[in-house]
Amino acid sequence: MATKVRAFGAWRGVKEIEAVAVDDGNATVYYSDERFGIRKYSADPAAVDAGKELAVFGQSGFAADREGIAVTRNAEGGTLVLVSDQSGGALRIYSSTKVDENRYRFITSVPYRATETDGLDLSTEIRTPEFPEGVLVAMSDDRTFQFYSLGEVLKRLGERVDGE
Repeated sequence: MATKVRAFGAWRGVKEIEAVAVDDGNATVYYSDERFGIRKYSADPAAVDAGKELAVFGQSGFAADREGIAVTRNAEGGTLVLVSDQSGGALRIYSSTKVDENRYRFITSVPYRATETDGLDLSTEIRTPEFPEGVLVAMSDDRTFQFYSLGEVLKRLGERVDGE
């Protein structure tokens, strides 16, 4: 049986909290407050700032709901956060710098074929001829999973993931 160690977070009160992503490298948690924005908290219950909201971003530019979230590092050591714009048919991509991990700027929106995406994840560990720089997986409302080359998505940014 799992033991609850804490509760945290804020919610605007409209619609629901949707996707959650954990950034192992920074011990942080991101989640989509669907009609408000992306919220960031420390994942470590013993951290001094464990109950403090560290960042809020992605509050504009979405067709409707903020949904799936995936996190990776850029070549400079900052964080890239990919968020599915559920009704917009696109990924909205945000970046921080290694110097200021709690300030995010919108970089670009990358169209893709997944529709009404709730689930989104990525791996830089899976590297095959089809996915030489990693894979991005999105779940569509027709219950299919779509696989995208992470490298191709990130080329739209001029970004590279850590480890290349």
